[in-house]
Amino acid sequence: MKTWALGLGGAGLLAAGVGLGFWLDQPDVSTSMQGPTSSGATVERSSDRPDPVRPMQNVPDDQLAYLGLTTSQDEDQSTACLRFSDRPDPDRVVSDKAFIRLTPDAPFSLQVRDQSLCLIGLDTETDQTVAILPGFQSESGLELQSMVVESIAFDPKPAMVGFVGDGIILPRSDLSVLGLKAMNADAIDLTLYRVNHRALFDQSPDAGETTVEGNWSWNNAAWQTRVEIHSDRIPTAGDVNQLVEVGYPLESIISDLGAGAFIVEIERATDDDSNRVASSWRWLYVTDLALASYRTEEAMHVTVRSIETAKTVGSVRLTLIAQNNEVLAQTQSDASGHAQFSAAALRGTGNLAPKMIMAYAGDDDFAVLDLSRSPLDLTAYDVAGRQASGPIDAYMFTERGVYRPGETVHLTSLIRDAQARSAFDRSGTLTVRRPDGTEFSESRISPDNQAGALYRQIRLPDAAARGRWTVELSLDGLDTVGSTRFSVEDFIPEQLRLDLRADDGSVRLGEPRRLTVAADFLYGAPGRGLDAEAEARVSVDPSPFEEWSDYRFGDATETYREQLVPIGQGVTNEQGLFTTQIDLAGESYQSSSPLRMFVTAGVAEPSGRYVRDSLFLPLRSESAYVGFDPVFDGGYAKRNTPAEIRLIAVDANGDRIALDGTLSLIREDYDYHWYREDGRWRYRRDRRDIRLDQMAVSLGTDEPYLFSEPLDYGEYRLEFVSETGATFSYQFGSGWSRAGGDADAPDRIEMGLSQSSVSPGDTIALSVNAPFGGVGELVIADRGVRSVQTLQIDEGQSDIRLPIAKGWKSDLYAMLTVYTPGAEDQPRRAVGLVHIPMDRSAQSIDVSLDMPETIRPRTTQDVTVKMAGLDGEQAFLTLAAVDTGILQITDFTPPDPEAHYFGKLAFPLDVFDDYARMLAPFSGNDRVGGDTLGGAGLSVVPTTIVSLFEGPVRVSGGEATITLDIPDFQGELTVMAVAWSKTKVGSASAPMT
Repeated sequence: MKTWALGLGGAGLLAAGVGLGFWLDQPDVSTSMQGPTSSGATVERSSDRPDPVRPMQNVPDDQLAYLGLTTSQDEDQSTACLRFSDRPDPDRVVSDKAFIRLTPDAPFSLQVRDQSLCLIGLDTETDQTVAILPGFQSESGLELQSMVVESIAFDPKPAMVGFVGDGIILPRSDLSVLGLKAMNADAIDLTLYRVNHRALFDQSPDAGETTVEGNWSWNNAAWQTRVEIHSDRIPTAGDVNQLVEVGYPLESIISDLGAGAFIVEIERATDDDSNRVASSWRWLYVTDLALASYRTEEAMHVTVRSIETAKTVGSVRLTLIAQNNEVLAQTQSDASGHAQFSAAALRGTGNLAPKMIMAYAGDDDFAVLDLSRSPLDLTAYDVAGRQASGPIDAYMFTERGVYRPGETVHLTSLIRDAQARSAFDRSGTLTVRRPDGTEFSESRISPDNQAGALYRQIRLPDAAARGRWTVELSLDGLDTVGSTRFSVEDFIPEQLRLDLRADDGSVRLGEPRRLTVAADFLYGAPGRGLDAEAEARVSVDPSPFEEWSDYRFGDATETYREQLVPIGQGVTNEQGLFTTQIDLAGESYQSSSPLRMFVTAGVAEPSGRYVRDSLFLPLRSESAYVGFDPVFDGGYAKRNTPAEIRLIAVDANGDRIALDGTLSLIREDYDYHWYREDGRWRYRRDRRDIRLDQMAVSLGTDEPYLFSEPLDYGEYRLEFVSETGATFSYQFGSGWSRAGGDADAPDRIEMGLSQSSVSPGDTIALSVNAPFGGVGELVIADRGVRSVQTLQIDEGQSDIRLPIAKGWKSDLYAMLTVYTPGAEDQPRRAVGLVHIPMDRSAQSIDVSLDMPETIRPRTTQDVTVKMAGLDGEQAFLTLAAVDTGILQITDFTPPDPEAHYFGKLAFPLDVFDDYARMLAPFSGNDRVGGDTLGGAGLSVVPTTIVSLFEGPVRVSGGEATITLDIPDFQGELTVMAVAWSKTKVGSASAPMT
């Protein structure tokens, strides 16, 4: 490499009327002197230019002296460091750019390293000149008096060869062209191996690896079964450090080889015995078949389509292969391109677990869908919910969550099918396990005449182990269909109910907020004269503004450590109230991210035990926050496609405001420094920031500001610095997922539903907003796939009319995938997903409780349970009245079978396809080549507890009256009723004091 080292008087140059850019562009090197620099490069000095300022020569101590240049480069980054006699100011690296002129102009980042100012991210393929203008200051205020000019050219990078794109599936066409790339290599030696389809069962085809010149590489993929079928030398000569891309046609080579996969190995061509030359290898499928599968507990549905046309393909033979190469099942795609494997073929485990689907289109084409990879990443969609338990779903509940040793647990189980209809038609086993997992009891059960319900009493021994007990229900042939848990402890019912209240709005630093704790005994009297206290934990608020739930707020590089904050102590007044103030101040509560306080207050019962309540309060240390909303999913953008991020500014309450500041795009590079400590290898990960772009930006109150820029592979940070100096940023990746792994996140289709609930027989409209048009596949699923339809989807907004079949009675999901033809462009697919809630009111029993709000101890009390909507069906119910103080101990929630059976289920499908692993058609012009253990517990447990239970009770006429014997008791009872028939369920609960 060569460098210019010149020191010129800035005033003299300007007086001569010569522009810096003009002078730099027209050097006179007819006479030159050469000598080594500190970097090992050479210095050229023109004879008719001023002498450079020599290190520390003729520079007074009160001025900044330039000492010289060092350069470095690695595979990803090049750096030039200018060393001075005093350390540059690291807090002024942004403003210092005003003193730097780079020719030709290009983005770069500044960084201070010891006494050097380093330019990072320079172009290694272009000779560049940098000038440091007079006036540049050091950290201690010393000033540069003379201009420094350096011209830099980097040495050639190590040779590299590789493949264009990251996929392993090359779409088959009349001229399938594999893209190759090389740098500083005159030619590439290519070797093509074939692996027979029968030998693929124990392989995991992937993109292999690329090794630069000078490093070891060993390609042992399928080395015991692969067969070399072709070799060639391909010219790739180009300019120094210039990336050359060529296309290599494969169709004529592989067209007659039959079903199988390929391994392509390339290396820099050399005629000597060099053993560390640049090399690369990868697996490759050349096919026109694209497979997609949808797996549930019921079956696996498969669609076969053409990559070239995106249309489905019939008459394709499909074979399901196990881990040990055993054929689990075979089928064939029908005229619509669809096929199905039964649940029986999918139940294998270990070596009999499904590994891949092999597809054969006659003797002409072959493809593989690898089921051992992660399924399609749909976490950005509305897929959360309760996991379905299979064809039989048992809802098991007890009348409370905690028991003392020697008490009786009342267990009720509703055994239903996927439509919440009675399904107790076979025998089974009920197993009770101690906290350590050992079996306490096991009993056989048989169907009875209680509309699909099972009731059992579990008598706990006096020496029952303390801890969490488990009850499991299994039915013959179905294994476990339901379970529940309860605790066994030496407890005393709580006596108090707390109500924790705070003033509305967010907590601000230096602005006291009032906090009130209201304590009342469960029997109604205020908790006067009781000790009270309050504390809080301060942490980052994960969802600070409900209206802007899609935005990330704060500085992504900032780490905020959770803090414990004492708030106050005191005694409740005559009304049972304890009032204190939240008053925060100081830097420890300041953060670029919105914070929240988890406030916990406790009041001591007369026995000394504290009863607690808690709430969340927003805490805002800043007057303004900037939010970032990436248009792309999964935290990473596609390579060389505009990475779009929306920005807004809000105040502490989440209202939009206008805010001016500086927006910067920064590339984050990481170094891994390995070292030995205590005899073991460890590493430290250091981040280097390269500022690629910077601009003044005004965030308004109308449309969000849109950042949009195509980016190459890498990790980036978008940073906004307000005029007050507050920093906000968002980190993201381009070309790969920051989280790693091989989960695939597809392009996004926005989908919506025309109505809030749906009934069988309805025709609904699904709104679609697709990023591109193509062939669509609409899958409707509940616990299994109900229909698969092919339809044409246009780019932009459209509607799909969907008839809801009479047999579809459970909640549904509609999943739409749009595929583009790959004849002329990269095959693409986008996915949309919407939940379709079904109206289940016809299966709900409207349960109400007729009883007084207050009761007297040592009396009997009638509770009338009324049930509407039975439609003549025989019904049953259970009724429990339990001391609310017992329920508070475990935050017990009254049984709710409607929420269990009719609530939202999780998305049921595992979706696999290989579109993320396809190579784009090569577009280069060059085409070459090609021919628990329980404790003893308390010896005495005071306080008689109240827990009353009746049931199951057969109900006639939709109404039943149950008489409760109320003991000597002061407090509150929670009355809970659960009702069911063969097809319906319902519940109700209410307090009685």
